Amino acid sequence: MRKFAAVAVALAAFAALAETVVIPTLPPPNIVDGDLADPCWAKAYRTPPFTSAKEGDEITEATCAYAFCGESALYVAYRCEFADIAPREKAVASSKGAFDCDCVETFIDAGDTGNYAHLAVNVAGDIYKAGFCGDAKATVQLHEKDWTVEIEIPYSSLKLSGQVFSKNWKINFCRGNYGIKEISSWAKLGTGSFHDTAAFNAVTGIPADLVQLAKEQATAARGDFDFRLDHVICAGVDKIRATLDLVTEKSLKGCAVRARILDGTNEVLSTTVRPVYFHNEAELPIGALPDGRYAFEIALVGPDGSVEKSRSEDFWKVPPPMGNPAKAKVEIRDQNIYVNGKFFFPIITWQFSASGDFKTRDEWESANDALYADMAAHGINALIDQGPEMSDLPPEWFEKTKSMPAWHKKQYETHRRLGVGLADFARIASRHGIYIIHCSPFLGRKNIDSAFARQCFVEEMLKYRDIPNILCWHTADETDGQVDENLLRNRLYHEIDPGRFTWLNVINAVSANKNAADVLSTDPYPIPNAKITMVANHADRLKQNTEGRPGVASWLWLQDFGGEGSWTRPPTPEEVRAMAMLALNHGMSGIAYFNYMEPKQRNGVRQHPEGWSMLKKFNAHLQKCAEPMLTGKRLFLGRRGDEDVLEFEFKGRKYRSLVNVETFECRIMAVE
Repeated sequence: MRKFAAVAVALAAFAALAETVVIPTLPPPNIVDGDLADPCWAKAYRTPPFTSAKEGDEITEATCAYAFCGESALYVAYRCEFADIAPREKAVASSKGAFDCDCVETFIDAGDTGNYAHLAVNVAGDIYKAGFCGDAKATVQLHEKDWTVEIEIPYSSLKLSGQVFSKNWKINFCRGNYGIKEISSWAKLGTGSFHDTAAFNAVTGIPADLVQLAKEQATAARGDFDFRLDHVICAGVDKIRATLDLVTEKSLKGCAVRARILDGTNEVLSTTVRPVYFHNEAELPIGALPDGRYAFEIALVGPDGSVEKSRSEDFWKVPPPMGNPAKAKVEIRDQNIYVNGKFFFPIITWQFSASGDFKTRDEWESANDALYADMAAHGINALIDQGPEMSDLPPEWFEKTKSMPAWHKKQYETHRRLGVGLADFARIASRHGIYIIHCSPFLGRKNIDSAFARQCFVEEMLKYRDIPNILCWHTADETDGQVDENLLRNRLYHEIDPGRFTWLNVINAVSANKNAADVLSTDPYPIPNAKITMVANHADRLKQNTEGRPGVASWLWLQDFGGEGSWTRPPTPEEVRAMAMLALNHGMSGIAYFNYMEPKQRNGVRQHPEGWSMLKKFNAHLQKCAEPMLTGKRLFLGRRGDEDVLEFEFKGRKYRSLVNVETFECRIMAVE
């Protein structure tokens, strides 16, 4: 019990960094008109004045927010002070969008899942919404010294994803006062970004039944004729089953459910189900069918034989993966990775093929061999490939699915001209003891429901799944709000290659996506805007959502870049080491460095000049530490002053791993 109590206390301490407030329940205003004179606003929770989102900056035009709950909606209001009304009057007359001028932004993570709704309203009354499935009402009033906004957000309007909801919500209220370049927030933002969900304040007392609302949203999305197949890709599967759920008030007496499989327009198999219920199943044998793409059609047939409703879904029958003796056996046990039965700690980078306009295959091979040798020498043992640029698939596939980013095109054309593809990259990687992690470009947000994109995915995977040194499949990157799509991607990868695990990376929405992959990761990039404890916070959220699930692992993307966006500098070697050791302290069973830089880019802007060379020795140290720290018995995890401390026992000896989050010193010592 000591082990679990100590870890629980440490996690609670990290969670307590954000404020927790109770929102009262009050009768709502008669009308949402932007006037805060209604009695409810005098009794509502009122925030302290917002502070700058950028540490150290002063706020000259104050903002505060108000909030209370109704039975069916959350009510939020803002009072935004200003010194000069003229820019606001001009904005009212000319604004074309919510972010054109002085605006307020409301962020609501209902049930603390990592997904959030975002509502922005500017002084002109223009509204921006994301993460909503229904209407929210907002009205603005402009006064001589301030402007006010009153907002009604029905609980049912918040798009809910995930099966588990906390009683606490995570919320933040912000103001983008862009005319005078003041960016302020209710919550203390470690990164300076309004979208820093880890910093949102915890809010309790909201009387919304999120589980019931999520069920109602799922039912509404399914509609009155919900048809599902148990397989989309049948790899060695002899039967396919369809489920049909009906929502109807009419009698189903005398009706039938007709299921059939079509090859083009030709029926190849059919069955009829009677009597018809609200929940129906139909199964057809497909073992004798040739491999290929088919349509499964299901119809509700009335008593007179007429088709009242029908739907069809494409599915693919494909051969099972080959029994290649050289193919690595990869698995997750006790949340750790094992390859061919041995503990494996992946140290990953985002892999770019060698740049250059190569004239011959030999020239290309030599350049990439040197690139992979450099990675291996610095401890990299797995690479995420760049998808399109390493592909030898037809260009028309990428053109039709619009899945070829411009920065991949030149390299892709070079590889097509030389006749090289993923199998060639994997062969070179294998020479250096490096595994490949592949992500299909065809299952993007816009393509995932396209039969053509799925056809491309199937043909691609049939070509790649028997490459011996594929470690796993990376399903998507930073697709926090695409929960249904993430679940589908995971399903498709598993159906076509059940012998390998899947990996999904999100920014924050771990809870909502906890069932969408075998490995979950996030990508905290704190330098120079936040403390490296951000890495520990992300790791703790991952561990909380994988607790009690031995077949699910947690990895972290660690920052090793700079010179873009708000990341104005790369981390120092000391910061990289400290972040990696924090990840190990907090139980991460794999890390990825974003990203690999060729030597000319290790210039202090994109990457610290000593950062890459440091990894040669340090990654060897990580490998030596990983198995004892991850498979040993954890005795304590928590903070002691400036030090993040893990105490653990391995093979009868006790050890202590210390990371100073201020000086970045890292030590591991035996405890007598």
